[in-house]
Amino acid sequence: MVRKWKSRNPKKPLVITYHMDTRAPSWKGLLFKYYGKFWLPRILRPADKLIVSSFDYLKNSDAGFLYKENPDQWLELQFGVDLEKFKPRERP
Repeated sequence: MVRKWKSRNPKKPLVITYHMDTRAPSWKGLLFKYYGKFWLPRILRPADKLIVSSFDYLKNSDAGFLYKENPDQWLELQFGVDLEKFKPRERP
C-alpha cells in the first residue's frame, strides 16, 4: 500500500518512522525473516525521509543495509520527554 500510494502521489512527501525489528520463535520467526528481506525494503525505499530513534540502533537492525545504501535518506530523532509535564510527584 505504501509503494502504491507513493507512486500515485509522487509530489507528496512520504516520511516513515522505523521503530523496531520483528522477532519471534519457530515458524513465526521464519515469516518475520521473509518480511525483513522481501517486504521491508519495498516499504522503506519509496520514502522521502526515514526517521529512527538512534543511528546506532539502525546500523545493527534489519534495516541497516538500507542505511548503507542511502544514509542521506535517514534522520535521527531521539525520543524525548517533556520534563515539566512528566516528573515524579511527592508521595502523600
